[in-house]
Amino acid sequence: MWNISVIVTTHNRSGHLRKCVASLEAQTVRPHEVVVADDGSDPEHVRVIEQLIERSPLTIIHARQEHDGYRVAASRNNGVRHSTGDYLFFTDGDVVFFPDVLEGHVAVPGRRRWVTGHAVRLTLEETERVTEELIRSGRLQEAWPGLDDPRCAGLPRLAGRFRRRARRARRWPSERRLRRLELIGTQASVPRAAFERVNGFDESFRGWGDEDLDLGLRLQLAGLRACAVVDTCRALHQYHETLATTSQNGDYYNRPRWRRCRCKNGLCTRAR
Repeated sequence: MWNISVIVTTHNRSGHLRKCVASLEAQTVRPHEVVVADDGSDPEHVRVIEQLIERSPLTIIHARQEHDGYRVAASRNNGVRHSTGDYLFFTDGDVVFFPDVLEGHVAVPGRRRWVTGHAVRLTLEETERVTEELIRSGRLQEAWPGLDDPRCAGLPRLAGRFRRRARRARRWPSERRLRRLELIGTQASVPRAAFERVNGFDESFRGWGDEDLDLGLRLQLAGLRACAVVDTCRALHQYHETLATTSQNGDYYNRPRWRRCRCKNGLCTRAR
């Protein structure tokens, strides 16, 4: 059985983080630890993290880096450096999970695979109805928009498309096909050994966008199989103002890789 380290990125959204941690406390498969990867939050938010460490039944570790713009790739790597589990689950502090999400990720067979899911975006009004009490009382289903909602109705179709693309990529592998299998950082998991093999997230990604897609591509170039639980592992993305609408790293991500899977500026700054 895997020892799961959950890496949660955060920056100054205390209410969101509290609800995220509450949903992790309710998981049917208990995480080995939760590492709060803090991108230089203000002292008020740091106090909230300290309260969570003191009060939560989970083992929570505060991994802080100084804030120097949007550096989520560096923050996630910093979280991994503070972790000890042999399986890594990545998410953001604005995501709330249904209780069987970690169970669904580790149930995917095989050790040479990464797993990605989805988070349904909520409106401000819907987010306000998702309270810690609702999560802890086991009533999170009340916040699910429902299969008649377009945000949820399309999930089986997205999962089916991902799996068809994965089959084609295994049969006729090419970088173009591998890029169509997207690892999404709001809900993604990978064995630690594979993450270390590709040197983690590429910290050359600064600003919003594509650092998670890049990790998924390099993991596939390293021989891992891409798997999706989009239709089975439910999560809610709490409302907040959008940082950006388009990637700031598109040119860097889209460069040819020529089968190279290990980044130079990653978990270990010196590549092999």
